[in-house]
Amino acid sequence: MYKPALYTAANGLQRSDAHDITEEYAKEIGHMSGRCLDIGSGPGDVVNDFILPKLHPKATVLCSDISESMLNFGKSKYRDNKRLSFIKLDIESSDLPKDLIEHFDHVVSYNCLHWCQNMRKAFENIFTLLRPGGSTLLVFLANNPGFKAYETLAAMPRYQPYMKDVDRYIPLFQHTEQRRETLKSLVQDEGFEVLHCSRRERSYIFDTPETLTKFMLAVNPFIERMPVDLRSEYVKDLVAEAVKETIIFNKKHRFKGTVYRNPEVTDRVNNVTPSATEGSIPPIRLRMDVYPNCFSNRIFLNVLSCLYISFLLPASASLFLLSPYFLNRGTLPVTRVILETMFEPALYSANDKQVREETSEYIEEFSDEIGQMSGRCLDIGSGPGHIVVDLLLPKLNPKSTVICSDISRPMLDYAKEKYGADERISFLELDIESPTLVEYLGEKFDHVTSFYCLQFCQDMRQVFKNIFDLLQPGGTVLFTSVCNHPCEDAYKILAAVPRYKRYMMDVDRFVGVFQHAKRPRETLKSLLRDVGFEVCHCSNRHTSYIYDTPDAHTGFMASIDPFMSRMPDELQREYLIDLGIEARRHTFIVNKDRNDDYSILSRRHTFVVYLKKPLVH
Repeated sequence: MYKPALYTAANGLQRSDAHDITEEYAKEIGHMSGRCLDIGSGPGDVVNDFILPKLHPKATVLCSDISESMLNFGKSKYRDNKRLSFIKLDIESSDLPKDLIEHFDHVVSYNCLHWCQNMRKAFENIFTLLRPGGSTLLVFLANNPGFKAYETLAAMPRYQPYMKDVDRYIPLFQHTEQRRETLKSLVQDEGFEVLHCSRRERSYIFDTPETLTKFMLAVNPFIERMPVDLRSEYVKDLVAEAVKETIIFNKKHRFKGTVYRNPEVTDRVNNVTPSATEGSIPPIRLRMDVYPNCFSNRIFLNVLSCLYISFLLPASASLFLLSPYFLNRGTLPVTRVILETMFEPALYSANDKQVREETSEYIEEFSDEIGQMSGRCLDIGSGPGHIVVDLLLPKLNPKSTVICSDISRPMLDYAKEKYGADERISFLELDIESPTLVEYLGEKFDHVTSFYCLQFCQDMRQVFKNIFDLLQPGGTVLFTSVCNHPCEDAYKILAAVPRYKRYMMDVDRFVGVFQHAKRPRETLKSLLRDVGFEVCHCSNRHTSYIYDTPDAHTGFMASIDPFMSRMPDELQREYLIDLGIEARRHTFIVNKDRNDDYSILSRRHTFVVYLKKPLVH
């Protein structure tokens, strides 16, 4: 754990996290000037390669770590960088150096604080080190299934003498149920103003068992304590236990994609084996340009969740505003399309488990903001209405009312019949892309929400202009929307097949605007700012779902498909088979229990956005 050369050779996961979060918070980091403290800098590569280039040019960084060897490595490697300096610091210490108290304008820390057991003391110290009005950006593990391996091995007699302090190296939140809520409460108790706190899924692909082994040894705190002749046995047992908490799949099936999965779902498939015969599943292509060094027969997918938190000291009342980067997209004509299959409420409701689970998490994450929504609220794309009734309404201010809107009359009729007796809910047929919407609904709403609907819109500028105009000044917006999804690539492929072409002439209407965007989050932020919104939060989250069977995956695809109902019955069956095959080219397929049954792990990206309409525009 304190070997810099070994750590830097195996810290691809940490560097990937650092890149993503630094890009997401580039604007905020760019405003960080003066003295900055990085906690747990390790060998210094993350600070030098990712954080420093994004900081204000006049900012300096004090890199801190508890490890002398890490600090010496960083000092030697980056000795010519005048903006970096190094100090040994224990962020859990009860005796901070006096000259560091209120010494820093900003504090950052990537993938370090999960090693702290006294988290309250750590946040108390961060508060003490910051000047009034200072800001903090932290990223650290909430839980990782791999830590179960430590707990298992520590109970074995041959390793127990060397792992007596195993609890010291298990993250505080590893076994906590309400991780985000617990963390948020803790930092608020210390006096911070929390601007954002989220728990997100993350994963990493270890191309070979050797790569996984190197990573585990790079962060392992116990192996150096053991006799040399015990170490090789310990390494084998450690990797064997860790592998139980990963998803393993054969490369010979040539898979393509990356999967992000909650630990509790990973647990359901942790006995999956790569033993299928070549003929047991369809051939899937692997993007070798992404994984160019795939030589072994197995890939290990490790899954974890991270806590992301940013906050300010009470002296500052400002909120983060996101960057002005803008790429213009031509306005597309608005066309009202009747989508029979997509508008089958019973079929949709029976296959939307993934949407419900993810929406529940996002509503919980923004529960404070939703709780302050009062007055008239508009939900766009309410569908069968269960998301609003079951998840959103209980979190809203009790005096608020919700108008559930949808472009689909069948969806609205279904929702009215099921929920029409609720006095807080009413229903409205609405096309959010209509250019005449503002004529009769302008500034009628205090708040707007939308969950997994806006990805079906093509004229995004008109959509957000309409939402802006529907809101009263000071109103807020919370929406989630798919950024990209593998099924949309499948649509494009099948639309070129002669037997389907005549029924899919408008295929571009159903491929999301951001499906192949190079910088989708930045593009979306710029569009929102250009319309006039204050962007309080905008992230592009990795999300995934495990379909236990091919039928479950096909059922979901059918429930959102806009083309199938246009086709003759006989062709519909053929189309559905081809759609499943094409969509699964962008997923992981995992055999279960050494038989011909298999699960499908599908990945996509989701925008999560919270906006405000300024009081004066």
